[in-house]
Amino acid sequence: MNDNGFDWGTFLRRWQDEWVPSEDEAMELAEGDTALADLAALGAPPASEAEVADAERRLGTRLPSSYRAFLLTSNGWRLRDDSIHQLGAAHEIGWFGDPFGMTPMYRESLGERATEQEVLLAGMWERALQLETDSDMSYALLDPGDTDDDGEWALYVYHGWGGEYPTRYPSFRAYMQRRYESFHAERAQLPEFVNDTTRARDADVARAREEALSGRWEAARELLDVARRYGRPGAWGMLGQLDVLAQGVGHGRTYFGGLVADPRCTDELVPVMALAHVRDSLPGRTERPFVLGVETDDGIRAAADAIHAHVGDGSYRYAPGGDFGRAVAGAREVARWGDTDGAWR
Repeated sequence: MNDNGFDWGTFLRRWQDEWVPSEDEAMELAEGDTALADLAALGAPPASEAEVADAERRLGTRLPSSYRAFLLTSNGWRLRDDSIHQLGAAHEIGWFGDPFGMTPMYRESLGERATEQEVLLAGMWERALQLETDSDMSYALLDPGDTDDDGEWALYVYHGWGGEYPTRYPSFRAYMQRRYESFHAERAQLPEFVNDTTRARDADVARAREEALSGRWEAARELLDVARRYGRPGAWGMLGQLDVLAQGVGHGRTYFGGLVADPRCTDELVPVMALAHVRDSLPGRTERPFVLGVETDDGIRAAADAIHAHVGDGSYRYAPGGDFGRAVAGAREVARWGDTDGAWR
């Protein structure tokens, strides 16, 4: 990711200005465990060029451009929504040194067909620069041996309690962008969390609907993928619809999010979910309850159970109302007599 032209000042100010307490932070405030000022302050005064240069002399290397530019904008950052709680200042960062002996374990697992990325990961532990100063047994590690064409170092986040492979980001900037998206997703359901970014992502969801209805589902998916990362309502459900339309029922989980709770969508979406459930409940398999994945009122739950029963015994027929319903009935009749082209028209 090329950092040329990226405005860290604008990005970090927007993040700071949009901050509101998450549900967990609101609970901490209510219980008096912490002060609002301590929670609300995300950034720090910028490091001076001399401070960054001192850190580079101490480390014996020049820092990658996106991380360097970050320090010159904010000398550290608080990330309470993640297992990494605090990114340290320039004078606090240092070489990781593999204190837990991860290198031998990862190198022993390398086979003859090990990929370049697997080889890089095995050596990362001894090369990495440790950025965090407070965490939940987790580590933010910049790897000078894993670089791109712009000279950016890959950043790995390792959860010591998880036992899984580290998560890789192509650069420090990419990592911070993902953390910003997660910051939004953590607060997406809070009614007071409304700002220019949430409005822009909601506009993307509305535009994606128009793109999908116009047949441009690839463009719709791109917009929805971004909105989903920000946790915007409706993005998950619409992506589920596109998946079913593109791949059919049975390819992965059939899930439409909160759209199922909308009475206007029940008759359209529940049959698809019911069909997926019936197919997964074949003889010999343990039967699972039919769940919608979202809270609904009793009327929608009853309608869903009725639809599921009809799908299960083969008596279900799609019969929407109005002009569209009459068109569907006419198309079904034409297709019954073999004129499939006429049915599509």
